[in-house]
Amino acid sequence: MKENKKEKIEKTVDMVTCKLRRINSRELANLFNKLKKYGPQYNQIMGFSGDISKEIWFQRLFNSLYKLRLRRRPRDEYRAFYDLFQKLRKTNNKKKHSLKDILQKVHHATNKWHYSFSTKILHTLDDTKPIYDSRIGKLFDMTAPIVRNCYILEEHYGTYIQVIKKLLKENDVNKILAKLGGELADFKKISSVKKLDFVLWRLEV
Repeated sequence: MKENKKEKIEKTVDMVTCKLRRINSRELANLFNKLKKYGPQYNQIMGFSGDISKEIWFQRLFNSLYKLRLRRRPRDEYRAFYDLFQKLRKTNNKKKHSLKDILQKVHHATNKWHYSFSTKILHTLDDTKPIYDSRIGKLFDMTAPIVRNCYILEEHYGTYIQVIKKLLKENDVNKILAKLGGELADFKKISSVKKLDFVLWRLEV
């Protein structure tokens, strides 16, 4: 019998929590050591207030942190990404952008559904929103839909958000995040959502 959404979410939460529980102190220290360099990079990105459509160093830092290969895309498309990113940042104080809104605008600018990149923009605008990428998809057994439009992707992201919210209620998960913030000063003020994202990103898939 096919799992319903609630069962799938609970199963995913249990599976990921189990993986995190099995990390011993030596493995955790090694994981933190690997994450150490990313805290300052992330804080630079989140604290930047200039024009990201013009600042090449910001674009390179963003591309590097999130392992993006935007430079391999046509120049016009690459420019469209960061021009749109800047416009969204400027208007975010007046109107909180949703994933659907960002997806539609990115699609309008590039004629493609850039799901992962759109979640990275959304997180930069609102650090309580998680980032989705193919690695997370494999870890959570939640690969992105093949057939794409803003409604299908928004529904998929909504399910992912529910998983993240439930994970953040788990004591074992919060102990790891508290330890990360306590041991690495650059992670102290980073949101729980992003701290969890960093930890999950370094887990073996």
